[in-house]
Amino acid sequence: MSTPAIPEAPHWLQQLADLRRQRGSSLVWAGLFAATWLPCVALAQLIGWILAVPATSSLLVGATGAAICAGLASGLLVALIEPLEQALQLLGREGTVDPATGLCDRRHFIPAAERELAAARRYQRPCALVLLQVDHFSQVQSRFGMRCGELLLAALAESAQAQLRQPDLLARFDDDRFIVLLPDTDPLGALDVAERLRERTEKLGFQWQVQTLQVSASLGVAALQEEHGSLQALVQATENALREAHAAGRNCVRADARLLQRRTPVIRG
Repeated sequence: MSTPAIPEAPHWLQQLADLRRQRGSSLVWAGLFAATWLPCVALAQLIGWILAVPATSSLLVGATGAAICAGLASGLLVALIEPLEQALQLLGREGTVDPATGLCDRRHFIPAAERELAAARRYQRPCALVLLQVDHFSQVQSRFGMRCGELLLAALAESAQAQLRQPDLLARFDDDRFIVLLPDTDPLGALDVAERLRERTEKLGFQWQVQTLQVSASLGVAALQEEHGSLQALVQATENALREAHAAGRNCVRADARLLQRRTPVIRG
């Protein structure tokens, strides 16, 4: 099932909001009034001509009615500019945040990662991805319930975020997987990050009711290479590495076969 599109604030609404902040509501109201009053007068004149109403009466009635309508409509629109803009911004933000973990979701991550990869290619900077999957997460949910699973993911997200830099982007990729974009990070730096994430997950000691659940994670790592023509190709490389981690018994880090081909000094702030 496709994800419904999140509406964005239309361009004209953004322009009106900016103008209102810069020049004040009175100027915006005057501009809207002028823009709506003149067409209303012209429409009243046309109706008066069709109905054979005297021109003077038609103009007077039309101008008065148009002024009232334009004034009310302009005032209402000015009053609604800020609430409409804020509502659309809030809706857009909520549509890209995972409610269980508070992280950005896949819908937000993909365009952000594509922009970062484009910049990395343009300026010849290293960049890497780490894909983390909670080991046996479905068994945890089956045994302890959905609520336990949600709290576990939230704890993992908080733990992982503490290991990352401000420029790194951590997102919930799907049910039990997290993805990390590591800008300006070479292959060795990415492997170091992945191993730290694995160790922190293993030491998490998640408490559920009266039990301490032992949690582990498997991780796949890939670095941006020339042959990665798209974000999907790089994600596929991390998924291949993650499958190797599963085959190796889980709770380990595995890298894409081409990860260390790009031999650059470790770059990790």
